[in-house]
This record gives sequence, structure tokens and C-alpha cells, in this order.
Amino acid sequence: RSVGLALMAAAGVLVLVRRLTLQRLLRIGVAAALLTVAVPLLARSLSGPLAPSVLDSKRASALWRLAVWSDTVGLIRDHPAGVGAGNFEHAFIPYALAGRSKPGEATVFRSPHNDYLRLVSEEGIGGALLLLALLVMVARELHRSPAIARWRSEPGVLLASCGAFLLVEGFFQFPFELAFPSLL
Repeated sequence: RSVGLALMAAAGVLVLVRRLTLQRLLRIGVAAALLTVAVPLLARSLSGPLAPSVLDSKRASALWRLAVWSDTVGLIRDHPAGVGAGNFEHAFIPYALAGRSKPGEATVFRSPHNDYLRLVSEEGIGGALLLLALLVMVARELHRSPAIARWRSEPGVLLASCGAFLLVEGFFQFPFELAFPSLL
């Protein structure tokens, strides 16, 4: 689900910089919708990602993630300066136990499954605002660069579409914990 949203954001960038026409995007969307309908109809058994148990598991996972996000907001409220880099896992335990996520004995949350909440909870509101200001400055300078050509050159399109993908995916996952997305 998160990858689908991130791909839509990347496609939106391609439409904005006129590398992908709205008409072609619509055709791709219709084809994807038809595949989404056809695959379950053609499946002989409800196994794999279509199995009811898998769908129930995904639903439970989404509800649990919302609970973790809610409990993380409580952590940020109590520690606006942050709990320190890499300390989310330990600082979050009392919030999880007292909050909505209530993990079992075998469950420890290393991350809130949201890079933005993790950033604010570990580095604080000031650290997050500083990073945001730096990213805005880099994006503005890239936008002005002749090599990027206001995001319409080949490197510009690549950076903008990949950046849009990662910005959306960072809301649902933790891509910036990996080297390649962080370097991008």
C-alpha cells in the first residue's frame, strides 16, 4: 500500500515536469485497476496475499501502526528536545505499555514505522526543523541549477521522482535507515 502511494507521488512528479502525460497516466491507471480486479478473479485459491488470514493480518498491522504513531506523539510531547539518536527503542517502552500499542513481552518497537516521527522523537523538534530547513535549501539550489533545469533534465527528473517516492515512503516505513535512500 505504501509503495503504491509512493509510486503515485513519483508519477505525479513525472506529470508535473511533462515527462508523462495525464492521458498516458490514466491509461496506466486503468490497466493497473483491471489487473487489480482480474488477479483475484483468476486466482484458483485464496492463498498468498489474497488469503483472508493475510488480509486480516494486514488490517491488524495497520491498526497497530496507528497505535504506535499515537504513542510516539506522546513521547514527542514529553520530550520535545528528543531522546537522542538511536534511543527510540528504549525510550518508547513506557509509552507503548501505557498507550494504545501495548506490545507483548516478545515485541519491542525499534522504530515507529515512520521516519518523520522517528526523527522528531530522537532528534527533537529543533533537530527536525533544522533538517527541514537544510533540505529546503538543497532543493532550492538544485531547482536553480542549470544541470537540473527546474527538475526537467534527466538528472532532475530522476532526483525529483525518486525524492517524491522516498518522501511518501518515509511516512509509512523507514527508508532513511538504509544507505542507498539516504545517499539519494
